[in-house]
Amino acid sequence: MVKAAFKEWSAVVEALGHGEQILIFRKGGLDEGPGGFEIRHSRFWLFPTQFHQQAVRIVPSWMERLQRRDQPASEPGLIPIEFACAVVGHHQLEHPDQIQALQDQHVWQNEVLEERMAYGTTYRLHALLVEVHRLTRPTPIPMSDAYEGCRSWVELEEAPEWASTSPVLNPQAFEAKKNAFHRALS
Repeated sequence: MVKAAFKEWSAVVEALGHGEQILIFRKGGLDEGPGGFEIRHSRFWLFPTQFHQQAVRIVPSWMERLQRRDQPASEPGLIPIEFACAVVGHHQLEHPDQIQALQDQHVWQNEVLEERMAYGTTYRLHALLVEVHRLTRPTPIPMSDAYEGCRSWVELEEAPEWASTSPVLNPQAFEAKKNAFHRALS
């Protein structure tokens, strides 16, 4: 059973869940120590969070579409788990030109990713290529103290069944996005 969950801004979770992007960027949360981010799991649930989220850090056109979308309201104290990811590739970005080359493939403002790349003692940013899966029905899980803090990974106390998911993108669309990522960095 997959119990690992990856904390990400809810706007980015929505972009992943609606096939807008297949990339997750991470430098590392404060609770992850001096080593920074590590890919600890090859399959995980997306844990949407509002923590540190700032609409000005997301591409305006995506925020406008997101605000127009009908989104189910989550109940206080419950986290809606709707999407899961399987990691299909990992690249370390070490130059701002790489971020510029990927600008049409994600919903982040380039300046935000460049700031994250430059933060700390290492000049790099992890880019994970993920195949996103959607649950048949979102599963609300109770918020817990174990999920708090500025870190990427948490373990769900109650996890949905992976078998109840299906890919967000069809194989051709996913392959096209994956190829576009590789072309942008070559």
